[in-house]
Amino acid sequence: MPFHPSNTYTIEEVNANLDDILADVEKRALVSLDGAVDYSLRDKVHDGKLYVDQGIIAGCAGGGYENICAAANILKGASIGSDEFTLSVYPASTPIYMELVKNGAVADLMQTGAIVKTAFCGPCFGAGDTPVIACQVEGQFLDDNPYACIFRYDLAEAAKDYTEYNEKYNEMTQQVMDEMGITQADLDDQTDEGYALLEEFINKLSERGGEYQKYIKDIDIPDTFNLHLDITKVRGLEANYQWSEEDEKKYGRDAGYYKYKGDWSFDIPVTVDDSQTEVLELNDTNDAGIGLKSVIRTPYELTVNELYKEGSNSDCFMVALDANGNTLPYNESTGNCNNFAIQDRDISTVDIYFLDYVQYMDELKGQQNFDNPTKEDGQKWKKLLEENAKYHKTLHFDSDNAKN
Repeated sequence: MPFHPSNTYTIEEVNANLDDILADVEKRALVSLDGAVDYSLRDKVHDGKLYVDQGIIAGCAGGGYENICAAANILKGASIGSDEFTLSVYPASTPIYMELVKNGAVADLMQTGAIVKTAFCGPCFGAGDTPVIACQVEGQFLDDNPYACIFRYDLAEAAKDYTEYNEKYNEMTQQVMDEMGITQADLDDQTDEGYALLEEFINKLSERGGEYQKYIKDIDIPDTFNLHLDITKVRGLEANYQWSEEDEKKYGRDAGYYKYKGDWSFDIPVTVDDSQTEVLELNDTNDAGIGLKSVIRTPYELTVNELYKEGSNSDCFMVALDANGNTLPYNESTGNCNNFAIQDRDISTVDIYFLDYVQYMDELKGQQNFDNPTKEDGQKWKKLLEENAKYHKTLHFDSDNAKN
């Protein structure tokens, strides 16, 4: 269940005490969210059962090698269905992802209909996952029909060449295996000893991996081009829908959803407008070899590019605060924890913090939820970040364009 520390229940517990558990979580939400969000879970109970439309396997533990292998074994040969339910799987790190590809677990999961995504811990802090779509729109209905929105499609991420990065990373992987005196067979050994070796192996890769980001090359996007877009399905939840038994009998799990299927094609002429884009080239590192390469600000988002020198420990997690000391939200469209949504935020000044990944996940991130950074005690969260940061940088942007 939501919030940190997580409220975890077995399926048996939820089914046996469904109303009591959901009611308790809703009460906690009133305190944590200060009534600012209309939050309800019990309206998702239909005919005495909790209906869900999305499942996620992610996080430091959930996205671990053993856990995803177990999920693949359980689901092997089965199907998650189509349309009504989506399952997203996030390996906890690139090394874990590589091992899952090698042992066939990724193929087993994808054959069930699950989506295996890039190594990312976004779902733990509320970023990076929406019901599966090829792009994302953010907006609102103007009336019953017109929908005004921002259409997001990450061309920058699509226009990257990983050829040299993959070559160098594979060389480094083999180097670590040689240093440890192990083979692939040792890493595939599903015993306690094998899992211990795999954990040590993954930790070493995580520490060294950051410096290899410099081998990821950007592919130039032309100033003008044509974007061809095919849409086969549009689906969304009706606003203010009230569930009823009659709808349930008539529409089943489609009750409350609008859904349109078709074959729509668009050719959209695109002109790149970087007139309001500000780029800070920093190339700044501290004594530990950790720092920032560059920061790019557009009217809609802030992209922070890390820089790790050879030999530095790149197993870090990034947090950014706006000029008012409030945590910047991660951009859900990209699924990357170095990309922040900045609409309606004052970013004339931005503080960037790099934190030890394990310490952040195990000790620090809960403080952000308990000490709401949008309130007066947000200074406590900022102080906690400053005290534990492996790297901290305060940035200043053009004041004419920084307030959105």
